[in-house]
Amino acid sequence: MKKFISFLFVFLLLIPQATAMQISGGPLIESIEYINTTIASNETVRTLTASTDFTAVDLTRSAIVVVQSFCNASIGDSYARATLTNGSTITITRGVVDVTALTVKLYLIQYVANAVKSRQAGNDTIIDTSQSVVTTLAPAVTANRSLVFTGGISVGNTANSFGDANVGYAFIDTPSQITWQRGDTTAAVVVSYTVIEFNDSVLAQ
Repeated sequence: MKKFISFLFVFLLLIPQATAMQISGGPLIESIEYINTTIASNETVRTLTASTDFTAVDLTRSAIVVVQSFCNASIGDSYARATLTNGSTITITRGVVDVTALTVKLYLIQYVANAVKSRQAGNDTIIDTSQSVVTTLAPAVTANRSLVFTGGISVGNTANSFGDANVGYAFIDTPSQITWQRGDTTAAVVVSYTVIEFNDSVLAQ
């Protein structure tokens, strides 16, 4: 049976709302690109390159969001995460190798040049016995001017079941940290994220 995973962690900025956000003199978002790709069978990593697979972006003002991944394999193989390695490279990873290919769908979002004050990105791990992990932000951000984008998860356990252990949410609960929360524990998961902090005057009144 085909396994579907949609919005593995809550994406705090919905695409239709994002296109309506304004700064003084114009739109907040410069580009949104939808990417549909595949991690090949017996592979754990797929590398996408600009010009061939997507349009290059400015890393300092861009974020990536995995919206769906699925395959006909065991459940752990059906999860993937994506990172924007640089403005010309996207790296997509699943936690375990499988004979079945994995389809991954994602959005690449680039904001206009004068909108972004800072960008931070990375990976963190929720261990198998925990329901949460705290990621430190350095430097600290202005929470009410910042958004956290989730780049999906990878699970290092093929037997891991669907459910609360694999689905959760992320939020900036203080200026210096993101809290990741899930509803249960089964296996460790690696989460990918991007935090975009906007300039103080970015949003229209």
